[in-house]
Amino acid sequence: MKQSEKILFILFLIAGTAGRIWSAWVNNESNDDHVAVVLRILAHEKIDHRDSCWECFQPPLFYKAHAGLSVLTGASSRRELIQQMQESNVLISLITVLVIFLTLKRLRYSERFIRYAMVFSLICPAFFGVGIQGTNDTIVILLATISFSSILIYLREKQIKWILSAGIFSAFAFLFKGSGLAVFLLFNAWLVFFSVKDRKWMVLSVPLLALLYLFQFSHYKANYERYGNAFQTNLDVKSLPPFFDDGNDFYARPGISSIDNSFLRFRLFDMLKKPYNINVNEGKAGIDFPKHRTSFWSQLYGSFWDVQFLQHPFSWESKQPTRLWIVRLLFIFGLIPAFILVKGHWEIIRNIRISNIKNSDWAGLFSISIFLGMLAFNAKYAYDYRDFGCIKAIFILPALFPMLLIFYRGWKLIKSVKWKLALNYVLLFLFVLMTIDIVALSVRLTKIAYGFLKIV
Repeated sequence: MKQSEKILFILFLIAGTAGRIWSAWVNNESNDDHVAVVLRILAHEKIDHRDSCWECFQPPLFYKAHAGLSVLTGASSRRELIQQMQESNVLISLITVLVIFLTLKRLRYSERFIRYAMVFSLICPAFFGVGIQGTNDTIVILLATISFSSILIYLREKQIKWILSAGIFSAFAFLFKGSGLAVFLLFNAWLVFFSVKDRKWMVLSVPLLALLYLFQFSHYKANYERYGNAFQTNLDVKSLPPFFDDGNDFYARPGISSIDNSFLRFRLFDMLKKPYNINVNEGKAGIDFPKHRTSFWSQLYGSFWDVQFLQHPFSWESKQPTRLWIVRLLFIFGLIPAFILVKGHWEIIRNIRISNIKNSDWAGLFSISIFLGMLAFNAKYAYDYRDFGCIKAIFILPALFPMLLIFYRGWKLIKSVKWKLALNYVLLFLFVLMTIDIVALSVRLTKIAYGFLKIV
């Protein structure tokens, strides 16, 4: 590795680690108010009804864990609990990156790819943003990453402890967040398959016990008995979207307006024109929100590459012109790794051999299924509730590690030395842009925390 490249990677690592720690310290807001639930627990108030507070519909383990942790840390005020939850998530996000690094080393991937994967995980704007907030998303990402790593190692080493590990960690995911149920179902479908395929019958006890708990004792069973919906949230399911946009308003912040407009269009040029969201609570009439707000793919893409794209929480809003040009460059150059990711999918699918199913590329198929499964979960969630706030890149981050491996498959298809060198430069340039993006947020949060920037 060249000296200049080595210095760059050190700077990326510092930005991704020290930047996380500091940003979590000065940040004072999250996408949703999860602290309120912990405060209710500490005050011995009920959290068993979705109307008790905005986030009281969530599975309670995350909040009870932080209420218990506060006894050790002494955190009791809102600000103290915010810092406790945020710094905990910093630690969890760094452990996630470490798991990815150690797994790639164990499976003997190339040193260059391991460096790139580690840096990307650290400075990925979507993962950086959720990792400095006090939410229950980060723990689900970690549990999914450990489960994914365990099955990858199992496929290589065939030791039963690894597949048991995947079953146990994925089972915990649905105890922390509703999206964790998608993680549990995806991983345990594969766990059952591998158990039967390799005749490791004892492993089947893990999903069976988890399902028993899910159907008999869990938060989801209580939801079903109370609301008739095991997956009840703080929103009500909207009328189904039409195939073509009919122009009718509905009570929500317009996101999924129609199948055609929302799922069949990617509005890149509109994103370059206005590279941020506009958050309003009203319906469509008279609101000049960007067209990309009603495109599922555009919202995912934008919130993946720019930590402030959603313009939420309130203190994260920024339309600073220079920063927006950085975001535009991220959107343009981000198309290249997105294209390679698609090529990776195609390469894995292309090599499926029905006639030789025993020697199939199980690691590749497993990676694709987890990524597409989490994508399908977010699409279904957005389809049901139709609010643009239901479309977020953080919902597919439990598949961050699978995404990296699928990208690697596409990367390996590039044989030309010149094209490989060009891609390396593009990735380094993207890393620089991503670092600027997350540092800009850190600077903004610091200015607000110390009174140099007033928000109204």
